[in-house]
Amino acid sequence: MILDIHLSQQQLLVMVDPVEIEQVIFNRIQNALDKLDTEKESPYPIELSTIRVGNQAIVWL
Repeated sequence: MILDIHLSQQQLLVMVDPVEIEQVIFNRIQNALDKLDTEKESPYPIELSTIRVGNQAIVWL
């Protein structure tokens, strides 16, 4: 399994509970790993990316 991380070049300042955002990201990665466990071998990495769109920070996996 490969975790490929692409972070925004711009600094992203957000008002969130650090524990909650950590849990959300951890759960998303765990769900992706669980999905990969059901397949024999996946050539695809798990990708985590962040971008800024206007006044919003977007994180996707």
